[in-house]
Amino acid sequence: MSGEGPAPADVVVELHGPIGEDLRGYAGKKAAAVLARADRRVLFCRVRVSRPAPPTRGRPVTATANVDLEGTLLHVRCTGSTPREAVDRLVDRLAERLRRAALHWEARRGRMYHGEPHEWRHGFPGGRGSGEKENR
Repeated sequence: MSGEGPAPADVVVELHGPIGEDLRGYAGKKAAAVLARADRRVLFCRVRVSRPAPPTRGRPVTATANVDLEGTLLHVRCTGSTPREAVDRLVDRLAERLRRAALHWEARRGRMYHGEPHEWRHGFPGGRGSGEKENR
């Protein structure tokens, strides 16, 4: 995959609740490293990490990422027991979603009409069935 990913400054990181400020740089660098491997330009990326003020059981920290990948919108959400765990899970899931988006993009946009002989394509120029008369 080759593309132009954003610089770490292009990733907007929002922190909500009692979370240390050092997580802002950590989340931005991790997300930027994954987005640098994207096959298309990243127009926008926001990572939001939130923790409720009164701690809850289980996985109280939620991390979400919204990415605009040249018009394809990706939304990823993960939870964790600590803010770093939530960000790590988010980055792993974001990498998988980017991989799947690249496969989907190639399936939809990567195929081109090559005009192979005796291949019927509706609406494309061709031999038989496209209005041309056959010479016999």
